[in-house]
Amino acid sequence: MTSLVPDWITVTIALGAAVIAAGTWLVFFFAARSSGRRSWNVMVALGLGLLAWLAIALLLGFRGFFEARSSARFPHIALGFAPILGGLAAYVTFKPIRDVVRAAPPHLVLGIQAYRILGFVFLVLFAKGRLPGIFALPAGVGDMIVGVTAPLVAFLVWKDHRWGKRLAAIWNVAGIYDLVQAVVFGFLTAPTRYQLLAFNAPNFAIGAFPLVLVPTFAVPLSILLHIVSLGEILRG
Repeated sequence: MTSLVPDWITVTIALGAAVIAAGTWLVFFFAARSSGRRSWNVMVALGLGLLAWLAIALLLGFRGFFEARSSARFPHIALGFAPILGGLAAYVTFKPIRDVVRAAPPHLVLGIQAYRILGFVFLVLFAKGRLPGIFALPAGVGDMIVGVTAPLVAFLVWKDHRWGKRLAAIWNVAGIYDLVQAVVFGFLTAPTRYQLLAFNAPNFAIGAFPLVLVPTFAVPLSILLHIVSLGEILRG
């Protein structure tokens, strides 16, 4: 199924996922060190967890495990969102994890999502006829807007601007909305028994490697970052 996507997009998505994982870990690693919290066990667990998550998504995605099948009663791609529940459960249950997460400067947690600018690949694939417009256009444009504005919102929070936290809260909600609508349209356009849209141009690519790394890794991780950021803003 890799023929659905040009080679340069395959490389971009695969490397992008690796950079996202490494960047996320580094944000919390250096934050924990600078705050005096030398929670090495937590940081090792976080690093191994991100690595294992990405490796499993890569392996299963490459083997076609998440590809849409009209005969399947349960779309396998839905399993890609299990890490959201696992991450939230770990955050709520284990205090050392909460301490490390809360040690991260809010502007770094916001700014790291500049990687969402990679949403331009959806627009490229739409232009090539590989993705339906009803999914690709809102998903691509929304991700690019979130990615471009992430550094600006992070800067305002870093400078403690009087509108910084309010804008960050709005930005987080908008970012979550962008991801949710992309997931919904991706699901409804995929060629499964639940398909309701894009019958003339089914969304085969979203469940195939490498694009499947978006709903199985990048999107769940982005949602977790949004939730953490929004929670700390409201708590603060």
